[in-house]
Amino acid sequence: MSNAPDPTDARASRRWLVAAAGLAAAAAIVTVSVVAQRGDDATPAADPESSSSPSSASPTPTAPTGPTRPAGPSDSPVGIDYLEGTTWVRADGARVDLATAYDGGTVLGDDLIGVHTDARGRQLFDVVGPDGSVTETVPFLTGLAVNEEHTTIAYLEPDGDLMTMWDPRTGDEGRVRMARDLPSDVSPVSVLGGPSCYEATPHYGCAVVYNFGDGETPPRSVSSHGIDDEVVFVGDPPLQVADATADGVLVVTESYTDLGSCNGVYDPRGARGPRYDYETCDYFLLDIAPDGAHVAATHAYLDGPGNGFVAVLDDAGDEVARLTPQGGVTVEQAWEDDDSVLVTVNDGDGWTMWRLGVDGSATRVLGPSPAGDDVTPGYRLLGGY
Repeated sequence: MSNAPDPTDARASRRWLVAAAGLAAAAAIVTVSVVAQRGDDATPAADPESSSSPSSASPTPTAPTGPTRPAGPSDSPVGIDYLEGTTWVRADGARVDLATAYDGGTVLGDDLIGVHTDARGRQLFDVVGPDGSVTETVPFLTGLAVNEEHTTIAYLEPDGDLMTMWDPRTGDEGRVRMARDLPSDVSPVSVLGGPSCYEATPHYGCAVVYNFGDGETPPRSVSSHGIDDEVVFVGDPPLQVADATADGVLVVTESYTDLGSCNGVYDPRGARGPRYDYETCDYFLLDIAPDGAHVAATHAYLDGPGNGFVAVLDDAGDEVARLTPQGGVTVEQAWEDDDSVLVTVNDGDGWTMWRLGVDGSATRVLGPSPAGDDVTPGYRLLGGY
């Protein structure tokens, strides 16, 4: 049983704000919890029954790095990795043949994390090396989150353990359990900080933001320090978090009905205290740019195999760009950089990929792809899954 102070205790809130500010300065990570609610200490995966903190049990890991890119101009027309059928296309233009046509995934360092379902209906991800070989297969439930640098992922194991992984080749030393015994509808949506999620490691540490699927329980975050609490403390708790920047600005859904939804951009560390930058019932907010200045959005009500458009909103919630495929839908979107978002489209021309700029430009950069059909996407963007 936790001996944490009551979450409604304002003094506990102030203590955690001070502690989090010090952590951010010392370790360059941001934990979006703002109340000192003590949860399950992040513990090494090697000892799932241990109650000891990683401060005494953790080895000193090597420092993982993000995806390596060769010097010189890229041969790829887009700035992030993507899948096309059984081909993994790197941002540097390298093409890697795969044994499996993955349903999606992300990139962890120089590895592909490829998601698929086995014959028994279990959801798995493969750790795929740069040469296309599978080095490990991990069962998991809904959600696969990644930090901005693509050096740490988070996922929920079938037994309810919320795990982080940053160096799969070191086995249990390269992963940590952040929380245990979570319900099966929990879905991690964002990782802040990293690469290592061990609490005691100098200059590292992380936090995982996660949603519940019951439509009632507010989203939470859990940090390497075992602090597990809600993420929004202004007004009513939101239903879910859709995305987060590296410094903890959150895109949230506040309400959802058969007629639409209301959403907002929440900054827990604004100069005037935690507040919403803006709220809107005109758009559903999808993904926030790395610098937090723009958000990809679509219509407020979601239904069907895709969306009718993707728009870009500025930091006041005003629309500055829009892509509306004629006779088709947008399916996936991922920020390429601070200034452009990539969008996959399925329309009369088949599967294509577009770049939508914050300057209002919209350019087709790939396609049509021969890999897709009416059911299977021709392209899959390797952001979070």
